[in-house]
Amino acid sequence: MNREFFREVIMARTKAELLAECVRVGVKADSGCSKDTLMDKLRDHYLESDSYPIQIDLMLARDAKDFLNYDLDKPWLSNSMFSMFWGRADEWVMEEKLDGCRFRCHITSSGLRFDSRRRSDVDYAYSEKTSNFPHLSGIKIPELEGTVLDGEIIMPFQSIDSGSVKTQGTLGSTIVVVNSGPDVACAIQDKYGYCEYRVFDVIMWKGKRVDHLVWSDRFALLWDLLECLGGDDYIKTVRSYACTPEAYESVIESGLEGVMFKLRSGKYECGKRSPSWYKLKKFVTFDGFITGYVPGDGGNAGKVGSLCISAYDQGGKLFEFASVSNMTDYQREKLSNPDGSLDVGMYYQVVEVMGQEITKNSRIRHARMLRTRSDKSHNQCKVLVEPGNLTQL
Repeated sequence: MNREFFREVIMARTKAELLAECVRVGVKADSGCSKDTLMDKLRDHYLESDSYPIQIDLMLARDAKDFLNYDLDKPWLSNSMFSMFWGRADEWVMEEKLDGCRFRCHITSSGLRFDSRRRSDVDYAYSEKTSNFPHLSGIKIPELEGTVLDGEIIMPFQSIDSGSVKTQGTLGSTIVVVNSGPDVACAIQDKYGYCEYRVFDVIMWKGKRVDHLVWSDRFALLWDLLECLGGDDYIKTVRSYACTPEAYESVIESGLEGVMFKLRSGKYECGKRSPSWYKLKKFVTFDGFITGYVPGDGGNAGKVGSLCISAYDQGGKLFEFASVSNMTDYQREKLSNPDGSLDVGMYYQVVEVMGQEITKNSRIRHARMLRTRSDKSHNQCKVLVEPGNLTQL
C-alpha cells in the first residue's frame, strides 16, 4: 500500500465535521480554513502538556510527471526534463527515493522520539511511534539535543509474517511494523531484523529552526550528525547522485523506488508542496493480455479508443491492471471492426506495458504499450495483487 493511499485512509474526516467540532469545543475557525489548519487549531486546543514532540509540518514534494513525455520509450528523456533537471545538474542534486514511511526524529535528553504524518483521531497531534523502535529510541546524542530530523523508517526485509499479514515488499513490511502495537512491532523486529531510519533533511538544529538555510547547508549538518553517531548501524543518510539521466537509470536498475530532485539553493518550506523538491518514481513494466476495449470518441469515434490489459491474480481470476491508448492511426484501424468494436483476434494477445507507478487500486498509472509478446501465452501472465501494489509473478 503506497503512502498516498495510506494517508487518505487515515485522514478521512470531512471539513464540515472539523468545523462542527471547532464550534462544539469553542475553537475560533471559519470555512476559509483548510482541513490541516482546522486540525492544527483543534490540536492546539486539546494539547495540555509539553510531553508531545514538537509539532512541525513536513515539506512535501511535487511530482515530476508533468515534465515527462509518455510518447517516448524513455519518458524521462523528454525535452522538458532536460530543461528542468538534466540540463541544470549544477543547480539540482538527485537522491534515492525510499520505499518506507515518513517520520520526524526528535533528539531529546531521554533519547530519540519518532512521530509520523498521521494524526491522532483524538487530539489531532502527530502520532508518536517511539515505542515501536526501542533500538532507535535508546540512542542518546546529548550534544545535538533539540534537533529535529526528517527521514523515513525502513524495514529492510521484504517478506515477513506477522501472524495476520504476510508481506511481499519493503513498504508492506514497514507498514506492518509501524501500524502494529509496540509488543508486536518489537517481536517482528526481534525475529527478522530491525528497522532503519534514513535521514535526508534537518528542520531544527540544537533547538533552533534551520528551515531558512538552503539545502546544501542543511545537508552539511547531516555529516555532523553522522560524526556524533559514530557509525550507528540503524541511522543512515540517503545516497546522492549526479543529476543525469544515466544516474537515474542506474538507480532504477538497482531496484530502488525512484529519485528525488532537490534544488541546492532551496529552503525547507514546512507544510508546503515545494518547487524545491520533485519526485520521480520508477517506471514499471508488466506483461498482460488484451481482454477488452473502450470505444473511441472525438477523432477516434467509431474505432477502438483504448485496450484493457489484464492478467491472472493469485487466485486465478482475471484482474485488469491497465488501459492503453498509445496506438497509431494505422494500428487503430487494423484492430477495429467496421462497427468500432475490437477485432476478436486481438483478445488474449499478450503485450508488454509500461507505466509510472501503481495506483491505490493496484492499476498502472500512465500505462502505454511497448510491444506484443508472441513468445508468451496469456496463461503465463500472472500478478500478485495487493492494496496499492502489483507484482509480476
